[in-house]
Amino acid sequence: MTDSRALIQRIEGLLNAALGCLESRVESPEEGVGPGGQLLGSRSQFDGFMDHGEYELAWDAIADVADRETASRQFWAYLAEAASIMELEKQEGRAETHLRPEGSKGPEA
Repeated sequence: MTDSRALIQRIEGLLNAALGCLESRVESPEEGVGPGGQLLGSRSQFDGFMDHGEYELAWDAIADVADRETASRQFWAYLAEAASIMELEKQEGRAETHLRPEGSKGPEA
């Protein structure tokens, strides 16, 4: 197995583990679609992006779902690690904000 394939498998595993942390519920057909057809993130979008190897888009879709639901710290830890591996600084920072203790604003600038 090549190193890149191992990384892809790790990313897929982390994203799927994050999905498993979310409460299971049925998704309505219009969920994840905003005004003018704007994609807001849904489980079905996540699945489609994963099926096509679009891991950054899958990350965004599942994070958007989590913003509308209650997501555990473990969920955000999986996403933070996946973002780090993919070198997605913005997404990693987004996930890490959910891992800070409540009231913490993070490092002083």
